[in-house]
Amino acid sequence: MSTPQPRRARIQHIGLLLAVGLLALTIAYPASAAQPVAWASASQPVAKISRTELRRALSERAFAQHTLRRDSRALRSCRRRHPRHCRSARRAVRRAHARLTRARRRVNRLRARLASAEQLTAQRDASAPSAGSATSFGEPFVKGIDTNLQGWGVEALPKIAGEMSSLGVNWAREDLSWSDSEPQPGVFDWSSFDKTVYAAQAHGIAILPIVGYAPSWSSPTDASAYAAFVKAAVERYGPGTRANLPWWELWNEPYFSYAWGNKTAEPAAYARDVVAAAEAAKSASPSVKLLVAADYEDEKQVGSSQWETAWVDDMFSAEPSLGRWIDGVSVHPYGDDPSLAVAKAGEWRDVQGGWSFQRIDEVRAKFLAHGTNVPFWITETGQSTAQVSESSQATYYADLIPQVAQRPWVRALFPYCLREFDASGGKESQYGLLKYGSWEPKPAFYALQRGLGSLS
Repeated sequence: MSTPQPRRARIQHIGLLLAVGLLALTIAYPASAAQPVAWASASQPVAKISRTELRRALSERAFAQHTLRRDSRALRSCRRRHPRHCRSARRAVRRAHARLTRARRRVNRLRARLASAEQLTAQRDASAPSAGSATSFGEPFVKGIDTNLQGWGVEALPKIAGEMSSLGVNWAREDLSWSDSEPQPGVFDWSSFDKTVYAAQAHGIAILPIVGYAPSWSSPTDASAYAAFVKAAVERYGPGTRANLPWWELWNEPYFSYAWGNKTAEPAAYARDVVAAAEAAKSASPSVKLLVAADYEDEKQVGSSQWETAWVDDMFSAEPSLGRWIDGVSVHPYGDDPSLAVAKAGEWRDVQGGWSFQRIDEVRAKFLAHGTNVPFWITETGQSTAQVSESSQATYYADLIPQVAQRPWVRALFPYCLREFDASGGKESQYGLLKYGSWEPKPAFYALQRGLGSLS
């Protein structure tokens, strides 16, 4: 048995323990303050729970919609046959309508909860102690160019490889056309892409394939058919194959009608394409990396707004899990003067009324708001000397490079494009850095040559 301590001794002992405890808290507090986002880690389980609950709520909403349609049809039928004896049918419709209203409110609450949790996660990632490496995603900067290798043919590839090397790039962005490669359902013709990929590989050129353009037997909204084609392509050319292509771009500019089967673009349908294709591709090759296409401007679309400013939001509304399926965002921030800021937040025009390169920040803000912090790849940008002088085109690229360098989350640059297509002098052809036929470099070639060396 312990000997009882005098009362004063016990008080002194307790006081000493309190002092030690306060000292420990004082030491611990700055240590925790040095890690200001540790608390935010709890947002991940919340987001996971919210996704599960949201899927369940969406199913309940769909069932409620089905029930309301069924009961409404029954009421209409009753009114035609027995207009004075439809009380129970009317009650059923009221109950179904109330159930649907509750289901819709639940879906809206869960979507708000999920967006808040994922935004918290994005803020945590952005402000973590290792934010420097996280912002650049620990990946080397990809330097490429749009080349149209298939158009020029493999016999031109040795010269093109030399032109690319002189410019300082070693990636080529190339169409892997769904319509050309699968002319009939399940019937594949890989011959053109085979030649291009393996010839490029022999010259040290990496290919970024763009998988798009629906065949006549399908459509852009046929997510299952698109996913099946992407899976077949990844099985043939993806990581671990002879071609070993790591990054893939899902569709080219689906926010423009020309690429979307000449129909108004549909962000919800495109999001379904992306999720279906990503699931199929990653089942074939888990290490494959996929780019989703996005922009922020006044192109028309079908969705919550008629304008493309809602493109990203509408994609996530249609597919809340989109963020976990993608590895990067492909953007085409064509513009006037890259050094000019947007006129105001939420704008796509610059302070002088021109088309703003810096709207790329608005696109990223949308993804971050949905908890998706991934690298951005500029897979097209430039100016045509059919519209501006050669010196203005060079100035554009000279001003572009520091803008890219200021945004470490931009991890790739593919100017559009290496060579002029023809001697017509048309707008599309004149984006080229090398003059048609002579392949003489324009001043923009040298401006890019100098600037690309500074990007890492």
